Amino acid sequence: MTHYQPDLEGQRVRGFLDDVVGSAIVGQYPVQKDIVHVYLTCVGEGEIRIEIDPIGVFPLDCAATGVASANQFEVSSIPEFTLRVEGSPEQRWAVTIAE
Repeated sequence: MTHYQPDLEGQRVRGFLDDVVGSAIVGQYPVQKDIVHVYLTCVGEGEIRIEIDPIGVFPLDCAATGVASANQFEVSSIPEFTLRVEGSPEQRWAVTIAE
């Protein structure tokens, strides 16, 4: 499974992971814009969670993410954040983070 490459003008890819099973930390990022975009593709049953620490945890239905679910998070109130994706051992996923 390969990460989604956003095709939106003005967005810059900050990081990505491909073909991950289970959970992983994507990375720690300094805030450069007010909004961060997280594109998640997932295969498998059940819930998968996007965690933006220290903002919160955001659950998604893995089977419903399709090619890439587009998620936007307001991060202007913090200097940096850590992105983690929490999935089950039965789920495969890929993620792209862009600002």
